[in-house]
Amino acid sequence: MVGLARLPREYGKHLAWWGELTEETGYAQEGRLLLQAITDIGFTAKAIPLSADKIKEEIDPSYRTLLRKYLDVNLPQDYFNIVHWGGTQWWPNSNPVIWRTMFETDSLPPDWVKQSLKAEEVWIPSQFNVDTFAKAGVPENKLRLLNEPIDTKAFNPVVVKPLSTIPSDKFSFLSVFMWQERKGWDVLLKAYNQAFSKRDDVLLVLHINNFLSTSFEPHEAIAQARRDAGKLDDAPQVMITPSALSVGEMPSLYRACNAFVLPSRGEGCGRPYLEAMCMGLPTIGTGWSGNTEFMKEDNSFLLDYEIRKISSYAASEWPVYYEDHSWAEPSVEHLISVMREVFDNKSEAEKKGAKASIDVRSKYDTAKIAQQLKG
Repeated sequence: MVGLARLPREYGKHLAWWGELTEETGYAQEGRLLLQAITDIGFTAKAIPLSADKIKEEIDPSYRTLLRKYLDVNLPQDYFNIVHWGGTQWWPNSNPVIWRTMFETDSLPPDWVKQSLKAEEVWIPSQFNVDTFAKAGVPENKLRLLNEPIDTKAFNPVVVKPLSTIPSDKFSFLSVFMWQERKGWDVLLKAYNQAFSKRDDVLLVLHINNFLSTSFEPHEAIAQARRDAGKLDDAPQVMITPSALSVGEMPSLYRACNAFVLPSRGEGCGRPYLEAMCMGLPTIGTGWSGNTEFMKEDNSFLLDYEIRKISSYAASEWPVYYEDHSWAEPSVEHLISVMREVFDNKSEAEKKGAKASIDVRSKYDTAKIAQQLKG
């Protein structure tokens, strides 16, 4: 049985945090929250950003202030390291190392397994990753479970105002994802166009980030999905949000919508699901991988799936990492049925959303994670 992550007292109370801290990615958001949790329980941390040293202006002002403080910390010689990164490019040359990471397929890249042997502990966010990391060859005695934290004050549906640019006269399904095959955008567009028509008061809101893609053409993908469904003149409405939305505006985006949907093929954790559930949205996701740590039958809508080898195209989006791996292929037919269920039975769906918010807020709040780390 894998234990829970705790900050090891034998290493002292000073640490260097290596991570993607200055950006607006999910990793960076988690890193900032974990740094806050660690310092709140009495540890001293120095931030060592793995990307640009410049802190993006879109980051919430309170976190910008904290990051500047962390960047200026001077550590004694007896500190330890926490590396928070989904890869092996950066590794400290001295002092003990704890590795916080995650992965979204049924296995790991070989160099990740080798890298794990250099770490004192490997902190992962889900039982799914406990199983996949151990199966890939990471020693089980190094694995520790640490759930993904969320800022429940920022993601509070009671006080957050809806984003004014989202129409309020339709039932809005929101999806937040990077433009890569892993996120299942093709499954979503196919199911949405088969489930609805322009006669339905429904809207699909897409908040998309590009992922190193040379074929980032969401408007063409939407048009093709309509052609494939034979609905060029009868297609339900789709809206793409401005990519310039800041992290601080994301709670308002969730608040403006009625449900969340993402038929992902694999997640290490699945931060958008967690955010949507914290905001009380009925949430639809694939019943496989890291998101099942917090998505259950009683608080979300889990999609049927089959396990399949990763396609050559998806593997080419992230060369080496996905070679000979498998992940989930979510059922289009089940997604059609579930989206219709949420749309046609709004009050019942809202009950699940309310249950989801209670579950997430009670277990994944940053203060709860801090207490676990304190031990």
